[in-house]
Amino acid sequence: MNHKEFTEKCIFHGFTSKKQCFFRCIGDGVFQTIRVNESCYVDPCSPYYSSKSRRTKRIAIGLYSIYASLPELWFDPRFGAGQIDANNLVGRRDLPFFGIQDHYDIMKNTGFDYLDGINTQKLLVHAIENLRDFKPSLILSQEMCIPYLICGENKKARRIIDSFLQNEHFLTWCTETCDGDLQRETRQRTLRDWQELETLTVDNGKLADYMRKSMLRNIKNAESHGLQLIGKFDSIV
Repeated sequence: MNHKEFTEKCIFHGFTSKKQCFFRCIGDGVFQTIRVNESCYVDPCSPYYSSKSRRTKRIAIGLYSIYASLPELWFDPRFGAGQIDANNLVGRRDLPFFGIQDHYDIMKNTGFDYLDGINTQKLLVHAIENLRDFKPSLILSQEMCIPYLICGENKKARRIIDSFLQNEHFLTWCTETCDGDLQRETRQRTLRDWQELETLTVDNGKLADYMRKSMLRNIKNAESHGLQLIGKFDSIV
């Protein structure tokens, strides 16, 4: 499979093609990205290795909840997002990179069908915990809190939140004096975002409103980059 065929396969499975990134939102609001990004060294043991192709691009996959507060850059094809290496789809976390052609083969033989099956928030949580390079207990990312809360995994969400709000270095970074109003506001907003998530763990009545606002903001950010998400998934709020 070459890049043209890979692009056609992405479109066949409902992804929108934007430069080197592909986007879609399916099921009950599972936002998925595929990115053909930075080049990496190919292992000399790879059947695709040659003296003329010591480095190739690689495929990274992003799995997110549309109800989480996602950075606008993640909808921008110039940057995109992807926290999971294609190797992980076939349980090859510890094996070296064999080249983009190998990643194309993984997507063709396994990847697309696997991604098609991740169509609920519960399956999203399960997939991320199994596919990321580190243990589930160490997934310390803000975007994981909402799918955890949706699935009733409040303790896991709280553990992520506490790892930040009880971290002196993080709190110092958010509140210390810094140059520039924009940088100061960014840090203060980051702290407010975590504090807002903290309230959701004790007041589920606010969760639906947070999810709705985040979804609408994500849809707006997607549209600003030419991505149409409305009508592509079944909203649960």
